[in-house]
Amino acid sequence: MKTRKSIALTAIGFLLLITAMDLAVSQAPNPYLQPSIISLGSGKAPSGQLCTSAVREGSPRSQSN
Repeated sequence: MKTRKSIALTAIGFLLLITAMDLAVSQAPNPYLQPSIISLGSGKAPSGQLCTSAVREGSPRSQSN
């Protein structure tokens, strides 16, 4: 029974140590500079995804032939 308790206390202590180190090193995020989680209607153009590379009507790539 002592082994479980010592392992649990060690794990909790390790998590507290990691949390304290992270808080000491990092800065608080500015919520006004972060991108929105769901950007529905954000006005930002999509980029970096598979659907953004699709050829659109009227684009130079669709008129190359």
